[in-house]
Amino acid sequence: MMGTLVWHLLISLCMALIAVPMAIRLGHKLKLLDFPGKHKRHSNPVPYLGGAALLVVFWVTVFVLHFASPDEALADHTSILGMLGGAIIVFVVGIIDDFRPLSAVIKLSAQAAAGLLLFLGGLTVDPLFLPFLGKFSLGPWSMFITVLWV
Repeated sequence: MMGTLVWHLLISLCMALIAVPMAIRLGHKLKLLDFPGKHKRHSNPVPYLGGAALLVVFWVTVFVLHFASPDEALADHTSILGMLGGAIIVFVVGIIDDFRPLSAVIKLSAQAAAGLLLFLGGLTVDPLFLPFLGKFSLGPWSMFITVLWV
């Protein structure tokens, strides 16, 4: 089981090492660049497409792992749909924000919606393990902590 997961990890890493530089070059070629500004940390133009490449690589890996090795992947389609829905929400809001800055309230709401989709898909922060305190169930607080974590 662990060997298959390591192979998927290595294949995903190789795909990312190929896809991200290609996306960066394409971003420069198409002039899809984030230029330095007042609230920006970078001093040179940065292409927008690197995150899109990582999103595609991640989801190709998830679907290949899920369908090629169903015993070792997430067994529940609802979990995958929750992850995919949350990722799409955060990605789309991020792309919109790149081209037309959005308010912090809108971005935070999108992240909360993504966290809620994860929770509804069955991916929760529960039980919680804290060093020196041990493991304990969050019960009804699980939804709140999952959304907060995201």
